[in-house]
Amino acid sequence: MWAGSWRSISFLGEIVGPAVVLTCESPQQCVPAFYVHNIFVVLFWGMIESSVILNEKEARAARAAVTRADEVLSSNSVLSSTTVKLSASVVDMHRQAIKTARGQLVELLQAYERLRNGGEASARARWKSEPGIALIIARIAKGWSQADLAEKLGMREQQVQRYEAERYRSINLQRFREIASTLQMKLEVLPDGRAQFLGQAHSPTMSNAELAKITSHGNRAGWFDVDDQSSNQAEIVENFIRSNEKSDSNSSLLRTGLSTLDLSCDAYLAVWRARIVQVASGFLKAKAPNFEQSDLTWLPDLVRLSRRNDGPAMALQFLRQKGIIVVVEPQIPGLSLDGAAFTVRGRPVIGITVRHDRIDNFWYTLLHELGHVFLHYQIGLAAGFFDEELETEQVDELESQANEFASELLIPTHRWKLSNARISKSADVIESFAENIGIHSAIVFGRIRKERNDYKLFANRVGSGRVRNELMKVEKSIYDRVI
Repeated sequence: MWAGSWRSISFLGEIVGPAVVLTCESPQQCVPAFYVHNIFVVLFWGMIESSVILNEKEARAARAAVTRADEVLSSNSVLSSTTVKLSASVVDMHRQAIKTARGQLVELLQAYERLRNGGEASARARWKSEPGIALIIARIAKGWSQADLAEKLGMREQQVQRYEAERYRSINLQRFREIASTLQMKLEVLPDGRAQFLGQAHSPTMSNAELAKITSHGNRAGWFDVDDQSSNQAEIVENFIRSNEKSDSNSSLLRTGLSTLDLSCDAYLAVWRARIVQVASGFLKAKAPNFEQSDLTWLPDLVRLSRRNDGPAMALQFLRQKGIIVVVEPQIPGLSLDGAAFTVRGRPVIGITVRHDRIDNFWYTLLHELGHVFLHYQIGLAAGFFDEELETEQVDELESQANEFASELLIPTHRWKLSNARISKSADVIESFAENIGIHSAIVFGRIRKERNDYKLFANRVGSGRVRNELMKVEKSIYDRVI
């Protein structure tokens, strides 16, 4: 698989159906800050784990991030293609990503100051699906610190800090009512059956056939242990999804290309994603390193690992050392997913299915998702990109950028245009070109097959059957240790 045949599916932060609606007694008492919809700002120089700044700690981090961005953007050496030994197009895309991220942070800081000074009542409706954030906004709008709220509630400041850090998702309804009342907010609960309080995971609907396929796959893969004859199979699967739901996103809608669809019933995707989050959370508990988005210098080293027989396994370890958690889990049959990129607690996570068990596809998929990590932290990574092969689907701008990022890292355009391998029918010529640019020859053969639209060509040269089984042998033992 090569550039031009990807579809992006992004989970958006909404609740399926009405669950909890918060309103204020007066516009002055509950005024939401400026809200960058579906943006989870996590920049290379720090983490702002929300689409709105909600306390002074986050504001200080944002100000420091803006300063750091200015330093990086003003330096000719930090973002130089010569310095990092990458193609100019990759460096230019990265520079633009930093500029965009800086702009988003400035907007969030301005919004925070507006909120502290009274804000705009017209924005209140935007927070219907985030009652936890609405509580925090109400506190800020009243000019109260976390310590002030804690004193009025008769609890320790650290408890309020914990509530707000998790956006009140673990709080019980009685305590939630008490805090809402203290903030002079009106709480109205609108039951809808299955919707979870405060936007916790909404379980997708599953037919009996889907449930059987999920339990069979999950048992074989070691995700859970469900008796085929058990009467509570659905409950076990639903609990697996809920317990491993991303704590920073209420995911019920999918973004496909440039349109939005309600695909909350996609049970296969929900279960697979829950497994990726489960493993990623295990790595985070083990104190995974921080990701430094400004550092591109190690990308050529990653690409050179493709030459090794154990390159895929080494690449995953290498990326984890750089603060990017990569998890490989085969898809549930029928899902048709290649890879995904999203965040868990603000940290970048890549999921890979190795659906096409070929060396060329593995490396292109991995670097495509890595493109989302480097380029799209501030415009959708928290929501997530779930990339599915679809030859007839037109890709949007974000997918095109990730395609270009992967293509340029593997085979820079300026090298490709000047190469005889591009038009050669000789395997020896192609092998020589791959050796010269320092990548596995299967990657070059894969690109030629794509560009010539002939997938029978060089079919024995793309490393078929040489990734999935060997990789899973290594990864399974690692996952068992971290979970």
